[in-house]
Amino acid sequence: MLRLADEPRWVVEKSDPYVPAPVLSPDDVGLMMGCDQMELPRLVGTSTAVVDGVRMDFTYRMMAIDWSNLFGIMEMAATVQGTPVLARRTVWMREVQQ
Repeated sequence: MLRLADEPRWVVEKSDPYVPAPVLSPDDVGLMMGCDQMELPRLVGTSTAVVDGVRMDFTYRMMAIDWSNLFGIMEMAATVQGTPVLARRTVWMREVQQ
């Protein structure tokens, strides 16, 4: 379930060499659309899944680019056998016309 974001400007941390940066940052998307990222509709959603006894917490931060496209970053956090794991993935959601 996505809801309107009431968070400050989204900034992608690029200083950790072990965490790859997404292809486009939220600021890049704003530039592509000719505006500031704060002017785009921004949505946040969370979800949880358990796989093989490991709880994974997901956060989706999406920006509405137009009526058919959402772009954002999915972040997954978990602890596997005592080791914290953080994964990020660029997500593009597009309405499929049938």
